[in-house]
Amino acid sequence: MPDSRSDELDAMRQAAQSPGDSASLRELRESGRQSARERINALLDPDSFVEVDAFVQHRAGEHNMHLHRPLGDGVVAGHGMLDGRRVVCFAQDYSVFAGTMGEMHARKIAKVAEFAEKSQLPMICIWDGDGQRVEEGVPPGATGHSRHIGGLLGQDSSHLGDSGDGLGGQRSGAGLSDFVILGRSTARCSCAARTCFPEMSRASSRGEPRRGGAALQRSGVACLVAEERKTP
Repeated sequence: MPDSRSDELDAMRQAAQSPGDSASLRELRESGRQSARERINALLDPDSFVEVDAFVQHRAGEHNMHLHRPLGDGVVAGHGMLDGRRVVCFAQDYSVFAGTMGEMHARKIAKVAEFAEKSQLPMICIWDGDGQRVEEGVPPGATGHSRHIGGLLGQDSSHLGDSGDGLGGQRSGAGLSDFVILGRSTARCSCAARTCFPEMSRASSRGEPRRGGAALQRSGVACLVAEERKTP
């Protein structure tokens, strides 16, 4: 007799591999960007990634958020081996709520940051989100541990998409990192989400430099500007 609980677990594991909605995934593919899980797999040694809280879901009930509760809450986090050395890492998933940071999203990042601090391991952050999730928000102190890694254990931040801060922490996370990489054509690192200031989107359509883009940040925040590996 088949074990229904085992089948349910297998179904959850499958759903957690690609929790984003089809429209966001299509936008991601059309831009040539990789998904969060593809970025993690490309970064780490094969079969070395140990994921944390893959099945966690947000707890928001307002603004019809209860109708859409993707597994992982928009961030892939854990630890693995990089050239034979263990590192802690996470990658925001743009296909889930545009990579925005809610309560459980922030707590996952704080959890792996705390693990890095206790284990004395470096942390690699891959940011690709539109700041704080306006439908939910981030409770005070939810991202506290991620503030204490830079300068002590080694914290590297790669901004490979929109990283408008608001109160989400993406932009300040870069400022507190030891090494910051910006994607040449995709990154935007600023103190406000593009949804707050429509001028940010209009500037790109007029051919002006992206506000917060690599062309403007390379003389300040960014340590390196590079092209992201494209999807085939």
